[in-house]
Amino acid sequence: MEKQPDREKFFSDLKDLIIEYITNKLEIAKLTAYEKIAKIVGVIFSSIVILFIGFITVLFTGLMGGFYFSNLFANTFYGFGIIAAFFILLFLVLLLFRKEILQNTVANIVIRILFEDKKNETKK
Repeated sequence: MEKQPDREKFFSDLKDLIIEYITNKLEIAKLTAYEKIAKIVGVIFSSIVILFIGFITVLFTGLMGGFYFSNLFANTFYGFGIIAAFFILLFLVLLLFRKEILQNTVANIVIRILFEDKKNETKK
């Protein structure tokens, strides 16, 4: 007589393997999400530091320009007025083109970070 396979053991082992597989897949998904969140937080933090340094640079450059034009025109009002007009013009340009300049850039960075792993997987 031929020995029949133990069906109960087979299905029990199969069930255990399926549970282990699903658990591993969930763990991989969590780790991938943590990695992407960490990358996005890193980008946000570095952007805040760069923006702060940029703000300080623009502030002192504006003060320097205001004093320079004040000495050039011998009038403080005109000197700082020229710098203020420049910053108002810059503000209006950014306001008009904020979608093309700012929103799309930030969205593209976030999308690139989120889909970076998918690009690497397709190359393998």
